[in-house]
Amino acid sequence: MTSHWVIWAIMRIYKSLISAIAVIFFMTGCSSGPNALTNTQGPVGSGANSSIGEIYVQNVVIAKGTENTATVVATISNSGLIEDQLVDVVVENPAPKSVVFSPAGNISIPARGLINLGINAQSPHVDLIEFSPRQSSFVKITFVFKN
Repeated sequence: MTSHWVIWAIMRIYKSLISAIAVIFFMTGCSSGPNALTNTQGPVGSGANSSIGEIYVQNVVIAKGTENTATVVATISNSGLIEDQLVDVVVENPAPKSVVFSPAGNISIPARGLINLGINAQSPHVDLIEFSPRQSSFVKITFVFKN
């Protein structure tokens, strides 16, 4: 009769232990919420990122060219329903003598689309003329949009 009570006690402890483990797994899985660090994905790349309204500018890097020229390399996306335009780029510390858009004029960013600046010869370019920053330095760059 004693062995029956011992088995019953062991089974009760076993059930309690299993229940406690299940509760721990349940609580740890839900305690971080929907914004847990393991649930979010940030932008990739080594450049700067910023957004305003429906425009998102990713991986902004200024690539030094020949002599005193440089090209702005970036991805600009528009999540809005209306096309927008990049109308100016302002660079400070140091400022270039001029900023040249290629093709000339404003650069269109399609609605619900994106453009890649300075990726290859066919992509739109923003070139900085007579621009000579210190190597591996940070410069302030401002993108100006029509909308």
